[in-house]
Amino acid sequence: MEKLLSIEEVAEILGLEYKTIYRLIRGGELPAARVGRVYRVSRADLEAYLERQKQRVHEEATGRKLVAQMEVRCGNCGQRIVSELGIAGRCEVCQAALCASCFGIEKIKRCKTHQEDAAETQTMT
Repeated sequence: MEKLLSIEEVAEILGLEYKTIYRLIRGGELPAARVGRVYRVSRADLEAYLERQKQRVHEEATGRKLVAQMEVRCGNCGQRIVSELGIAGRCEVCQAALCASCFGIEKIKRCKTHQEDAAETQTMT
């Protein structure tokens, strides 16, 4: 079972006050489970909330809705990319989508297939 986050942990992750997170939960914007007298939030629900916020900001800024994508996965790690905002970069060779973790953090510039092709070429020389 996935570890559930406390309101304090969610507030720390988002850099917000405890009261703000509590209001989001009570208002139904951020899904949470009540365990005894304490609210808990799953990471998946927190990520979904953040994705909705990104889409809302994009729509307000551009005046257009994001188009829902078919099943798009990162060309390196295979992680599902929910919207076009989740595509941080593309493979230099085939333009396959790369997620923020691979492209932005790990600085990967090619999909797994083209990384392997480049590695094979280097070992042959």
